[in-house]
Amino acid sequence: GLKDAGADTVLLTVMPTATGGILGTAAQLGYTPSWIGNTPSWTDGFFNPEVIPSAVFGNYAWVTGMPFWGEEIGGMDAFTAAWTEYGTDMGEQDSYLLMSYTQGLVQIEAANQAISNGDISRAGYLTALQGLKGFTAGGLLQSVTYTKVPYPVSVKTRVLKPDFENKTWTIVADWAAPMKPKNQAGKGGKAKVGAKGGPSAGPNKAAKKGKGKGKGKGKGKKAGKGKATQ
Repeated sequence: GLKDAGADTVLLTVMPTATGGILGTAAQLGYTPSWIGNTPSWTDGFFNPEVIPSAVFGNYAWVTGMPFWGEEIGGMDAFTAAWTEYGTDMGEQDSYLLMSYTQGLVQIEAANQAISNGDISRAGYLTALQGLKGFTAGGLLQSVTYTKVPYPVSVKTRVLKPDFENKTWTIVADWAAPMKPKNQAGKGGKAKVGAKGGPSAGPNKAAKKGKGKGKGKGKGKKAGKGKATQ
């Protein structure tokens, strides 16, 4: 297994339902590598120690291109207001609910554009969607454009560590994008340092405390469907 092989860093590309079991089992075995969790590996329910002991996340870092709940960036106030009005019956804060909201804003923007174009048919909606350029969901997302297929995803990510006491995040490595090596012929060229700057909040300083407004105890469950509003 990984422990016997001496792996000291493990990439977790799993759903949160698997994260708890993996980290918990590893802790029981005395296996404590650096866990690098992709976006889907975390749910805010983990902030509740009753779901899984917080200690198992001691070596866990979240590598994501998404905002976190309560982060002081454009669009967050509108989201929390919508959640307060429509989403509190779904439970406490949940990162999946925030992600679903941003995806919903993309769909609303495309629908509004289709209405403006006078064609709300399926074909008209697709035309409107593929006309979106530089969309940021009010500042919640990195700039995304849907003019070609496959739709290019945002590529900048950052590294976060969970702050269980305040139910938010500490930024340990700021926004960066992978860059092509200087030497395209593959003769040992070094990759450039990724450019900084994430969503419209602008660049943050590395290792600064995330200014979130997380509240309550999560239940470790994926959020249900919510109503997104602009």
